[in-house]
Amino acid sequence: VVEPTPLPQFGPGRHHATKVATGLNHTLAMTAAGKLLVWGSNERGQLGQTPGDTAVLQPTVLKAAPWQKQKVTDIATGAMHSLCIAGESGQVFAWGCNAHGALGLGTPPTGPSHTAQPQCLPHLKSATFLVANPCGNVSLCLMMSHGDAMMFGGSPVPATDGRVDQRFYVPARVRRKEPDPSLTSSDDWQLQRGSQLSPLRWATLSDSEGFGIDTDGLLWVWPTSSRPATADLVSVALKRAVRSRLASASGANELTLDPSDPSNNEFVLMEEGEDEELTLATQELLMPKSPMQAPSLNEVQHVGIANFGVSFKAGISWAVDDSAGHLW
Repeated sequence: VVEPTPLPQFGPGRHHATKVATGLNHTLAMTAAGKLLVWGSNERGQLGQTPGDTAVLQPTVLKAAPWQKQKVTDIATGAMHSLCIAGESGQVFAWGCNAHGALGLGTPPTGPSHTAQPQCLPHLKSATFLVANPCGNVSLCLMMSHGDAMMFGGSPVPATDGRVDQRFYVPARVRRKEPDPSLTSSDDWQLQRGSQLSPLRWATLSDSEGFGIDTDGLLWVWPTSSRPATADLVSVALKRAVRSRLASASGANELTLDPSDPSNNEFVLMEEGEDEELTLATQELLMPKSPMQAPSLNEVQHVGIANFGVSFKAGISWAVDDSAGHLW
């Protein structure tokens, strides 16, 4: 398949998908009615069915689930395991391959090597968000009770005596460092937006790091290769540089922020087309209707972060701001 193709199980009068998660060879879909559909490889029970060589070729509702009539509110997939949040209490369930403690149940002999039956993680209640490394074994969830992330799974480095830190294989809280209010650098504007630690509302994972965004739009980062893990506040300044029509018409100098410059480490607002061919929405936000209202050349405005992603192979990061939904 080289073009997007609609699946006949989803659409008007059928299942209304609200979120999709994919592992190496399996897929989960959550619906507006709180149902969970699965398809793909079931080699290690990651579809919630008896493990075997037979793959599930069509999206199929997972019926024999311990949450029964409770609605599924979020889903996530690792390489060969699956997770979901179900019920009003925000209970977390995990199933599939338990390599490197991916299920948060410990490793053999205390935990299973794999399980097709979704297992309830008793210490994870009031969960609001799930994410897993789709090509790995690290998973985390965000907790309403304390606003931090709970992380489990990974590949710890064995100690000199050969023992492995078992804390990697059960859920552990990622604690955040309290920012120093005495900072006098460019972090000042961030601290003014939230002097106390606000709860995390979104997170993502890479092979080596976790990233979280709190309700103030601040970005936090922590390593996935250590336990206990501590998150640090990251100084990310989304600086919106604006050139007015008046300045453009008068032949003023170009903006100093150049997104094509490989040495530039600033986040730069990405716009469609050329400067004079902005979309209508962007024109209304950035270009004043009257020269009398024109902002000065290279005016800088700081905004918070609503979403964030990293491409380590390409060496780039992207962010969506929390004011107008611009891509940086």
